[in-house]
Amino acid sequence: MDYYDKLIHRALEALDGACETAIDPGEVLSWKQADGNPLVLESESALELGRYPLPGVEFTMMSGSGLVDRDLIRIFGPDITDKKKFDGAFGKIVLLGVREMEEGDGLYDQIKEIEHLKFKLYLDGYMNRASVEKHRENIRISRDAVKKGISFKRVGKSMIEHYKTCPNVEHVQVIFITEPLEAFSTLTGIAREGKKITDAMCTILDDLNFDCKTCKIKNICDEVGGLMDLHKKQKK
Repeated sequence: MDYYDKLIHRALEALDGACETAIDPGEVLSWKQADGNPLVLESESALELGRYPLPGVEFTMMSGSGLVDRDLIRIFGPDITDKKKFDGAFGKIVLLGVREMEEGDGLYDQIKEIEHLKFKLYLDGYMNRASVEKHRENIRISRDAVKKGISFKRVGKSMIEHYKTCPNVEHVQVIFITEPLEAFSTLTGIAREGKKITDAMCTILDDLNFDCKTCKIKNICDEVGGLMDLHKKQKK
């Protein structure tokens, strides 16, 4: 399962050279979960990041080729506990190392199931609102959570534990961006391309009789060799 590998490589290259803190998730505690997405009013907020039109990006991509080979938390910019001034930019990228997944009609469903895990994790004092179409996420953190010691390290650890409840997920790398890097524009473009690949996969699995020469997703299949292979397998 390497459909997104080129995009993952490009995303990592876009961040290469930027100042970061890398954390082994085994060295930090996870943050407390909540029963539902907590409501954090503006009057109760200690920090809000990712609010439009400030820089923002959010996406999840997976690889089964060994590209994501360990659990890791990476923070580009200050963490909440650093008590430094934030300018409002926010990026969250989740890279998943997955085990071999079944080919055919069930592949798309498995990918979407894993992607939707992010909507099922709720953390105490950490309100998030995702815009799937714009590939960005707005978060608001309560003053009470800050007093209790919330950090992106601990949020990242909770995310890793949550994704690994899925049997197909072997490794998780969580990337937070909390400063206005030039990479935001490139990363947003990569997020859009990732969605096109997923949508193309859905088209291939839904309609096996279309003519590749006239198909509207031909350019995507030409760039992502695995998609063409998937189509050929489905047509047999």
